[in-house]
Amino acid sequence: MTAIIVLILLSYGIARGTASWLSYFVAYSTISSDMKQYSDKLQQDYILETKQLKQLQNIEQCDNNSQSVLRTLEYKSNEIRFLGVKMAEHLCTSNGLIDFPTIEAQQFPYVRYVSPITKKKETSVLINVNDKTFLVDSNEADFAEYFVYFCNKCLSFHYEYDVEHHKDEVKPTTWFVVHGNLGNIKGVIVVDRYLQQKLNEQNFYYYWLVYFLLLCLIAAGIVYYYNTRHDLQKMLVVGCKKNEFIPYYQPIMSLDDKLQGVEVLVRWKLSDGSLLLPAYFIEVAEQMEVINEITITLVKKVQADFRRYSSNYNRKVFCAFNLTAQQIENKSFINLLILTLKKEENFVPSFEITERQHFNNLALAKANIRRLQEQGYQVKLDDAGTGYGGFSYFMDFNLDGVKIDKMFIDVIGVDDVKVEVLNSIIMMAKRLGIDIVAEGVETQQQVDFLRKHNIDYIQGYYYSKPVPFKDLNFDN
Repeated sequence: MTAIIVLILLSYGIARGTASWLSYFVAYSTISSDMKQYSDKLQQDYILETKQLKQLQNIEQCDNNSQSVLRTLEYKSNEIRFLGVKMAEHLCTSNGLIDFPTIEAQQFPYVRYVSPITKKKETSVLINVNDKTFLVDSNEADFAEYFVYFCNKCLSFHYEYDVEHHKDEVKPTTWFVVHGNLGNIKGVIVVDRYLQQKLNEQNFYYYWLVYFLLLCLIAAGIVYYYNTRHDLQKMLVVGCKKNEFIPYYQPIMSLDDKLQGVEVLVRWKLSDGSLLLPAYFIEVAEQMEVINEITITLVKKVQADFRRYSSNYNRKVFCAFNLTAQQIENKSFINLLILTLKKEENFVPSFEITERQHFNNLALAKANIRRLQEQGYQVKLDDAGTGYGGFSYFMDFNLDGVKIDKMFIDVIGVDDVKVEVLNSIIMMAKRLGIDIVAEGVETQQQVDFLRKHNIDYIQGYYYSKPVPFKDLNFDN
């Protein structure tokens, strides 16, 4: 109950603090979109008016017939409210000849003038058709039809001419301004803060509800994450006690397609027989340090597999086990690992340093790697260039080999620029005189490329996915 109250108060506070910003974002986006439609309507009206004027008979003098023609067009046209033909200093209209109004501002085709009839400022368009100049007042589009947030106090519209910027239109109560492109002139919507106040009042509780639900989802997600993590931690402890972690093996082949070694990959075999991949649990296992127990369990099961199926093969291959930076820095674990593998005769142990963690004590790591190498075990860098250490590990440690990650193999035959990075890795490894293993190999094209570059070993689905020991083919 306390948590719900906290979420309610927190969401209320956030809503209060962000209501104005949210209202601005919603209003600005909506009015900008509406302004685009309104501007399109005005420009479309101009095109239609020009087309209608082109169909008029030629008007040479302001007689009854000409006035009737103008009156008929005003009546029939949905776009034209008032129409006049310029004749010298006069304007021929449907009601007769009047003085041509004095133009205050002009940005062709738009002009602004004081109407001799209403005495108010009007904006019209000048349209030149058939050597005649027409002054056209358009029927104003219904603002309420085009603007969702229309109200008399909320929005006002004017045209912006180069000669002035209508600073008098932007009042202290102006919230923001939206411009619309009308060709040679801009249409301007001035939005009053009255709309801001109105939206804040209308939408505040909606904002509050949205924030409350969002915070509830976040809180639920956090609780779920920690509960799941806690459950996984308990499951890992139980899994270790029940000996549920088993080795799978992925073949590592020579360039002539002979089995030279295997990478040992952990699988979690649940009580129902289903298998969990490392991606589901390995990170938590490393953080809990049960990874040490899992690794030793794997080593013992690999030893048992090789003893049990020793009649299936007639040569010794290497087995590559993955070790984390934390394990490399753990002297007690390295002692136990060496003790467990002591006098192993059925396979050649080797190790690959994974880069999910960084080293905290390089001196200790270097000493422990040297201890493994003194036992005759090779130590390679796994997924070179993709993790914390990258190629700096070659400067810090005397490594025996490098494993090229699948992300670099995937560029073969696909991206000639990125393949140069792969070439650089290969060249560096050869200059250092260390073994090169390419993993994640899936196509014949990739195999051909790696053979051409004389890679030492190839690993990937091209040859086999990870399998139980009994499914390994030692005849290759």
